[in-house]
Amino acid sequence: MRKFFAFVQSTWQLTLAYRGESVVWLMLELVPLAIMISFWNSLLISHRLDFNQFSQLTLYYFLSLIISRLTSVHFEDWIIDEIKDGKISTYLLKPFSYQIYLLAHEVTWRLSNLVILIPILIIFAVYLSKIVVPVIYLWQIFLFILILFLAFIQRYFLGFMIGIFAFWFDQSKSLIHLKWMCEGIFGGAWLPLYFFPAWLQNFAQITPFYSWYYFPIQILLKPDDNSNLLTGVLIAVFWTVFLWLASKLLWHKSLAKYSSVGN
Repeated sequence: MRKFFAFVQSTWQLTLAYRGESVVWLMLELVPLAIMISFWNSLLISHRLDFNQFSQLTLYYFLSLIISRLTSVHFEDWIIDEIKDGKISTYLLKPFSYQIYLLAHEVTWRLSNLVILIPILIIFAVYLSKIVVPVIYLWQIFLFILILFLAFIQRYFLGFMIGIFAFWFDQSKSLIHLKWMCEGIFGGAWLPLYFFPAWLQNFAQITPFYSWYYFPIQILLKPDDNSNLLTGVLIAVFWTVFLWLASKLLWHKSLAKYSSVGN
């Protein structure tokens, strides 16, 4: 019990320490949000969008901001640099799992982001009274939180695999940009998927990126569209399990290769 409270205390201290960086990242994401809302508003004024469409798009990008702050991971650069510099050996000698250490680090980041997000949510709540907000049921909230949790786990395992690819490839950082492009297009982080052709929407649904943005947002914004709900949940669970097993296998192979090169 004493170790547990010590862990909680250290996690909270890290959370407070990360507040400054969290504010910087949040401001960087608030600027595109403000630009997109301004753009949709200009289309509304010119009557190229109706008020319901404007409300849907505004909510979509605001929810994208929340999802990004609560589920995104950015430790791939850090892992790649530590592998190339040989500093990862320090963590491998410690009496705890390197993966657990990274997961605790990312959870701490998410807590710091949540602390910073709260005042933004309060401010935006005032703005919500000016747009059309769909009725949200309790089951939608629970399912939304579940998908966000699965999305975070997926992003963690995929980010971990990208990081440890540095054991094999010198230019493994290029995979970070590939992941960013895939989540922007297939995940709907840049534009809602309904703006894309039908074939791309169908392909996006079978990728892990679909549950990172578009699918959880649609759970809240489209409560009456339950046609693909079960399929989306099952695909999200499948990719979570698959990425976990794949990262576990790749990590064991990485340790074997690292030990072999070290000898």
